[in-house]
Amino acid sequence: MRLGIDLGGTKTEAAVIDDDGVIVWRKRVPSARHSYAETISTISGIIETCATETGFNGPVGMGIPGSVS
Repeated sequence: MRLGIDLGGTKTEAAVIDDDGVIVWRKRVPSARHSYAETISTISGIIETCATETGFNGPVGMGIPGSVS
């Protein structure tokens, strides 16, 4: 299984997929705005909830918007 997190401007969404690519768990919460500490808390909360609800303990990938110079 793998956990993917999409950190967006309005929502943070996470999904766990199994080895066949099937989504077995999904969660969406509002994104924290203007607070680094709240953003980190949101991300860690999603990971903790995922682990509690699914027993997940594996790799995490994350997408974050932004420009690269």
